[in-house]
Amino acid sequence: MTSAADAVAEAHGSDRTRIVAGLIRATGDWSLAEDATSDAFATALVRWEVDGTPANPAAWLALAARRRAIDLLRRAASERAKLAAAAIIIDEDPATADYDSLRLFFTC
Repeated sequence: MTSAADAVAEAHGSDRTRIVAGLIRATGDWSLAEDATSDAFATALVRWEVDGTPANPAAWLALAARRRAIDLLRRAASERAKLAAAAIIIDEDPATADYDSLRLFFTC
């Protein structure tokens, strides 16, 4: 029986490129694909130690990476929406922006 670390290392050597390539194809974002895949391997180190190595490690990693990519895309979309809403609020009342600037000045 191999350890979780050995199984992750083996999967990293044989499946990482394929997982990253699939995510790049799906998302069009190289950096996102790399980050999501790295997170999937890090999660595998923890989960496989507890749950054991899955029957198909490559499929487990690909699914975990895909889910992580979706989470990162959702977080980025939510952040953009919140920043846009904040910009609208600031643009609505110029006096509030002046007050905020003064408050920041006196706080410093």
